Amino acid sequence: MKKILLFIGLVLVISNSNAQEYKEYYNKRNLKVLGTKINGIDTGEWKYYFENGKISKIGKYENGKLNGEWKYYHNNGVLRIIGKYQKGIDIGEWKYYHDNGALRAIGEYKNGKFTGEWKYYFKNGKISKIGERENGIDIGEWKYYNENGTLKKIENKENEKKAIEKIINLYFDGTKTDNPDLLREAFHPDATLKFINAEGLYTMRTIEKFFSYFTNTKTRSFVSKIYYIDITGTAANVKLSTKYKTYKYTDYMNMLKTKEGWKIVSKISHQELF
Repeated sequence: MKKILLFIGLVLVISNSNAQEYKEYYNKRNLKVLGTKINGIDTGEWKYYFENGKISKIGKYENGKLNGEWKYYHNNGVLRIIGKYQKGIDIGEWKYYHDNGALRAIGEYKNGKFTGEWKYYFKNGKISKIGERENGIDIGEWKYYNENGTLKKIENKENEKKAIEKIINLYFDGTKTDNPDLLREAFHPDATLKFINAEGLYTMRTIEKFFSYFTNTKTRSFVSKIYYIDITGTAANVKLSTKYKTYKYTDYMNMLKTKEGWKIVSKISHQELF
């Protein structure tokens, strides 16, 4: 028994000897960050401050990752967000507040993504919108309200998602069949293509330059995948990939809902060689 207690005491002494208090300051005066590092890794409770001295956020780290309950504040000291993390990933119920203390939003996270019913409120306490989410994507019927509580409009998010998928499939089909006309249906005329080239340099192409690579003379074989579609009103972002035999492109498509429907307005790409 004495040996066990001695061993535990030794472990605690070693752990404490490796624990170091960490501080950051604004202009070497007002405290900015206060926490503890063990062997260079953030651990235990950490506090972050605004330059006016009020706390901006507080919570715990475990093995360098956000864990447990975290609270975020407005610079007037009012609670802004409260929620929980598990190994750095958002989980469970989260609440968001206006700077007057009124509830702004409430909903659930699962594996770091919005899920289930989400409700949003105006500063006066009236509901501003309500709807369902799945894997971070708005789905089904969403209702929007005016500040006086009257219904403003109803949107079917499922239809928006399908409309975007249709545009992305035009991109896939146009690429596979070497057809620039299909691609033109998917992209806005002012769209751009951006990437880092083999020399590590930022590179931009006009969309017409991109179309010139497709001449209806061959077919391409690849496996396509859509990772997510994130929609907010008339804006959306889509992550996708096209995997060939010896390389793979990962693309992030920024999209806008124009009078002609959803269009890709910019495409940023990364090429991975196998």
